Amino acid sequence: MRLWLAALFALVATLAPRDALAGVHRYAVIIGANYGGDDLDPLRYAEDDAKRMARVLTELGGFEPGDVNVLLAATPAQAKAAIAKVGARARGEDLFLFYYSGHADARGLRLSRELYPFDALKADIRAVNADVHLGILDACRSGTITRVKGATVVDPFLDERLDTEGEAWITASSDTEKAQESDQLQSSFFTYYLVSGLRGAADTGDGAVSLNEAYTYAYARTVERTTATQVGAQHPAYDFKLQGQGDLQLTSSSTARTRGSPCPPRPRAPCSSCGSPRAPTSPRS
Repeated sequence: MRLWLAALFALVATLAPRDALAGVHRYAVIIGANYGGDDLDPLRYAEDDAKRMARVLTELGGFEPGDVNVLLAATPAQAKAAIAKVGARARGEDLFLFYYSGHADARGLRLSRELYPFDALKADIRAVNADVHLGILDACRSGTITRVKGATVVDPFLDERLDTEGEAWITASSDTEKAQESDQLQSSFFTYYLVSGLRGAADTGDGAVSLNEAYTYAYARTVERTTATQVGAQHPAYDFKLQGQGDLQLTSSSTARTRGSPCPPRPRAPCSSCGSPRAPTSPRS
């Protein structure tokens, strides 16, 4: 437990707002796709979740709006082109964040009627010349991507001088689970609580939210709120390969509006046809 927390702290060092780490650029490709093929029920909120993620990064995370590329209902070719565009701009000491909300299966992301295989996605992301690559996948069985490699960590230590290189993946569900969205939240459970955490709900009192705080908050709330659904509890997952030092925030929560917001109501169990448009919760399969 201590080892992975320390590794996540090391990654957070490169995610600080621009005024704390002026020399580091942060780039993001954010993809939302409600439609994942004719054999799947369309999602309601995946594209809205992508917009929410982009807003929190630009408002509180130090990402410049021009460095955040939001794609809705994209094809694999368009996603690959967006990642390649970041690759043409990144200069080595940068951060690249990739976020996806939509359908997926054990092979990869379901974009329109096409598949973006996990292996190809990881290869494209790793080709970007950035010190840190962070992937966040809110999709069914996205946990598959965290099983391909093991974690290799050089113990970081806290220091004001930052020097972190590596890769981290956070997924909304394990490799055997369905990620769920909620009509009550008008969002997926995981992205709702991840964004809420980044906006201040995960802050432990210092006015800043670290990646570890955001993940821990989203994990606990996602498991708690999905336990009562017909689909069952959904367990976010992570994997990392990092080396470095330092601990700085992912977002600054001093101006966040969600910190004092009341918790949303516990979702009701969905009807027997949980994939229907009227279901309180719907699985992403």
